[in-house]
Amino acid sequence: MEKLMELVEAGDIDSIYEVFSQAVKEDNDNLYIEVEALVHFLGENAVSWDFTGSYSIGDSHYGIHTETRSATYSVQTNGGVYTCCIRDVPNNSEDQNVVGFSSISIYPIGLDIEYGHSGQYGSLVVYRVGQDTEDFLVAPSPMEKLAGLIDQGDTDGILKVFSPVVRDTANGLQEEASELISFMDDKVISWEPYTWMQSAQYINGVKANLREMFFYLHTDSGLYRCDIRDIPEDTSQGVSAGIYSISIFPALFPGQTPDLDETYDGYCTWGRENMGISIAYQQENQTD
Repeated sequence: MEKLMELVEAGDIDSIYEVFSQAVKEDNDNLYIEVEALVHFLGENAVSWDFTGSYSIGDSHYGIHTETRSATYSVQTNGGVYTCCIRDVPNNSEDQNVVGFSSISIYPIGLDIEYGHSGQYGSLVVYRVGQDTEDFLVAPSPMEKLAGLIDQGDTDGILKVFSPVVRDTANGLQEEASELISFMDDKVISWEPYTWMQSAQYINGVKANLREMFFYLHTDSGLYRCDIRDIPEDTSQGVSAGIYSISIFPALFPGQTPDLDETYDGYCTWGRENMGISIAYQQENQTD
């Protein structure tokens, strides 16, 4: 981390890019752009940092020795506290292409479930809305579009904002859209954007940019979180733009770290692993 911040201060994107393993460079066409975003974010926003923990795992299998490491840091920025997680492979006795940095992830504190263990390779910055949000604000966010359709009770309109790959694959989407309208109309007093990020991910075997946006929903019965994941642009391989998933669930307040709980973990990651709509209610109510 100390060396990383020295390179950030010098604006040395090339040197940071070079410490990533050859395997990551070959697999991630956007790596250099991602490192540029990392340098920009830290250079503009980081005030101080502290080491918070690390681990190292060595494994020998059929005579092949591999060592992986992970270190986490608390980064104070002018917009709040972030976590920085750095993973690398210092040694692999068979494949030198995997030796080097695997990932650098920076995200608002309290989002370890979503971003601390994702296994994504490369460089990732998860922004709080209010910091470097120009890409988020280029067009109306999916939540703004949904709010208008919900006000009109337009179930068909909600279905149309989903990517065709979701409409063709997800079961019960029309019923879920009706439930979404009912939930938002009956419970939600106001909403506000919290975080956003964008990264390349595979959807039905096709590599596409996927945008993740987290919103807070204020209701009479407490705070909920609404995670919306969408494909901002069509791909050349047949994956069309549109919403990928919407998941709503009871939320912790910003900055709180959840206890280890498989149910809450599932809420946080449902929209990454599933298409369509999921709503989890507080207390006795259950998701369909």
